[in-house]
Amino acid sequence: MIERIKKAIGVAALFVFGAAFTVALAYSTIKSWWDTPIFNLAFWVVIGLIAIYAVWRKRAAKHIADSRRD
Repeated sequence: MIERIKKAIGVAALFVFGAAFTVALAYSTIKSWWDTPIFNLAFWVVIGLIAIYAVWRKRAAKHIADSRRD
């Protein structure tokens, strides 16, 4: 039982370390690329696509709910 707890703590620690490392790497990459025009364009294109996808999902969910009501 104690071995399983130790293993779970180790896995959780690795996960937290990996997440922190990934965030730090992404932050440094974005910080160094932020002033380049192509990155700025790509960033806003991705934000726009996420917004379009969110609206599309909301409309699709409403359409499905309406069709089930009939």
